[in-house]
Order: sequence, then C-alpha cells, then structure tokens
Amino acid sequence: MSKLKRLFLIETRLMCTQRFSIGYLLACFGFCTFMTLLMEHAIVGAEKGWVADLQRNLWIRNWMLLPLGYCWLSIQTFVNSREQGFVQDALVAGYTRTEILSTKLSSLLVISVLSLTAILIPTLPYIGSGEWTVTLGGWLLTLLADCILIGWVALFSLSAKSSNRVLLNMGLLVGLDFMIRVGLWIGSSLTDNPTLDWMGEYIPMLLPSTALNCWMLWEDAWSVSTLLVAVGYAIGLWSTVYNRWQKMVF
Repeated sequence: MSKLKRLFLIETRLMCTQRFSIGYLLACFGFCTFMTLLMEHAIVGAEKGWVADLQRNLWIRNWMLLPLGYCWLSIQTFVNSREQGFVQDALVAGYTRTEILSTKLSSLLVISVLSLTAILIPTLPYIGSGEWTVTLGGWLLTLLADCILIGWVALFSLSAKSSNRVLLNMGLLVGLDFMIRVGLWIGSSLTDNPTLDWMGEYIPMLLPSTALNCWMLWEDAWSVSTLLVAVGYAIGLWSTVYNRWQKMVF
C-alpha cells in the first residue's frame, strides 16, 4: 500500500467515524426522505417526479445542512487536526505537505459524495428514463461548490488559531456578501445612475455566493457565467491555500 493511499485511508476513517459526520449524513438522508415522501404523497399540487425531488433535496442539502454541517466538518479537518498534532505527526512520518493537504481535501469530498448519495436514495423509486445526465451535472456542480467551500475554510484556518474563529470568518464572509448585494440592489433601484445599474447587474456575479451557488442546475441563476466564476474561485482559493500551506510552520 502506497504512503499516500495509507494517509488517505487514515484521514477518511477518522472523518467517517466522527459522530458529527455520521449525524450529518443521517440528517441528509432523513430530511430528504421526509421531504420526498411528503411532496410525492401528501402535498397536493406539489411538483412531482425524480428531477423535482432531487432538486428539492439539493436545496435542503446545500442551504439547510451544508452551511451548518459540512462547514464544521471542514473546520475540524483543518483546525482540530493541526491542534491535536496530526499534521506534525504526518510530517515527521515522512509525508509531504502536498500529500497531507490533498488527503484532507479528498477525505472531505468522500463525505460530500456520501451525502449526495444519501439525498439520492429516497428519490430512486420515482426515477424516469433519460434523466441521469441532469443528475450527473448537478452532482459535479455540487462537488465543485463543495471544493470552493472547503477552500474558504482552509484559507481561514491558515491564519485563525481556533475553530470558532474560522466559523466566525465564514459567517462574516456570507454577511459581507449579502450586504454588498443588498447595497447594489438598493443603489440601482433608487437612482437612474447608469454606473450603479451596471454595477448592480454584473458585480453580484463575481461575489463568493455566486460560486457557492453554481450547483443550481435547474434554476435561472445557473449559467455558464456562474460556472466560470466558480472555477475561477476554486483555482484562486486552492492556489493560495497550497502556496501558504507549503510555507506554514505547524
């Protein structure tokens, strides 16, 4: 067994055996099962069918559970493991910084894939033909959004010394994004200034939440532009994290 594979298995095993990880995956499955059954059999007039069910489950996973659960899992991976000496031990054992960083990202993506599987299972009884392309597209976009979220957490964890501080920075990022969007909307609505109109139309596309929302495959908010913004954020964040990770003293 290669050294990289061994380190990946250690990281993944630690991640998957944490109570919070298990609770997060069970919450994904439980919430999405309840919502799927409710919409298919109890709510009159609700949009039914596999694609509609999967869209709703992605909303549950990415708006309700991802900020609260997946963000905290990422913080534990990058902050707690450093505080507990796992990174130092791995360096002493002969693993490179690149290997340690890549296995941390990979182990978090394993949780991401498991959570996507958990929200898919309740919708399988309502599957139709010719819909797998839509599902694959939604999954890949969600994984891209997860990589961006992990990138923000990893970036903040390089300078913050506590899990709570990283979580606060994530909250400030979302809050600042929201205030800029509201400010641009108010400015363009109250005045006829063409500059403000242009800013209100194009600047929101470049804000972090646009990249995090690139998974909205069925919504009008999704477009090639949001995909390009998401890819740009992913490359920029992980390039910065990688360079700073190589220079960091643990």
